[in-house]
Amino acid sequence: MAEGRYSLLCNHCETLFRFGIVGGTTYLLTILAFSLLNNLMNARHCLSATAAYFIGVAYHFVMNRKFTFRDPQGHLLKQLTKYAFLVAANYLTTLVLFGILLRSMRLLPLVTFALSVALTTATGYLVMRFWIFPGSIRNESKQP
Repeated sequence: MAEGRYSLLCNHCETLFRFGIVGGTTYLLTILAFSLLNNLMNARHCLSATAAYFIGVAYHFVMNRKFTFRDPQGHLLKQLTKYAFLVAANYLTTLVLFGILLRSMRLLPLVTFALSVALTTATGYLVMRFWIFPGSIRNESKQP
């Protein structure tokens, strides 16, 4: 019994580690896309930021589906719909938290924004693991 719990904990830690890798590479890809669009293609800042953001979101979804949570057999349209909801909810939550923390804690805007993003990243992981890609949990429970 304890061995089974240890195995599930190890699987959870591996998934969390892969989530961190995907988050880091998403960040790098988004910055690279912005730089390429803005500097090399002379696109406007707002257009570059928007395109880079959507490139990052698409990459993040695909990599979390295939690499982090390993749930490529899940229903794609359902997963995409849930993921779009998560992205919108995280965006709004980040803005609200940013506003609240900025006014109440009187920290630097960058620190306040970083705290807001950290909170939505943590909740985003849980939502993806248990709601968007629940097949990953079923797959873990089948492992020896």
